[in-house]
Amino acid sequence: MKKWLSWFSILCILIVMSGCSFSSNPSAGKNDQELAKQIKELAESGKTLTSEELSLKSTKDEILQQWGDPENQEASYLDYTQKGAQFTFDPNGVNKIFCYDPSLKSLTLSKLEKTFGSPAEELDTGGDYIIKYEGKNAQLYFGFDMSLQGQVEDPNVNYYYIEK
Repeated sequence: MKKWLSWFSILCILIVMSGCSFSSNPSAGKNDQELAKQIKELAESGKTLTSEELSLKSTKDEILQQWGDPENQEASYLDYTQKGAQFTFDPNGVNKIFCYDPSLKSLTLSKLEKTFGSPAEELDTGGDYIIKYEGKNAQLYFGFDMSLQGQVEDPNVNYYYIEK
């Protein structure tokens, strides 16, 4: 009986240990690909990861009513730093929504190109390198910090924005 109990205990320990060695989360690459696809889907509906129900069709009054006063505000933008979102305006309403979600740091230039293909346009603003993808309902831009240029082969996404 003691021998059987010993074997049973060892078997239980092995099962527990083997369960700990397997992650219930999908691989990081798959998560990144899913994140990129989610960004694209949201962009097609005029939204970002952080804009919640607000979109490119929202008005300034709707944004203020739903989210309250922003941390920073000018005539041309509302900046909700705590929510990781910024809305910019032109005379016709919201024209851009910026997203600063921390999960973006896991995306790199090569991962985006693998998911979306080659960008339609590449822009160098001096401080940021931006790539653009054309969408049916919105343009999608990803910004990379270029202060690390030469130090990093595959830069991480700092932010992204959508534009009408």
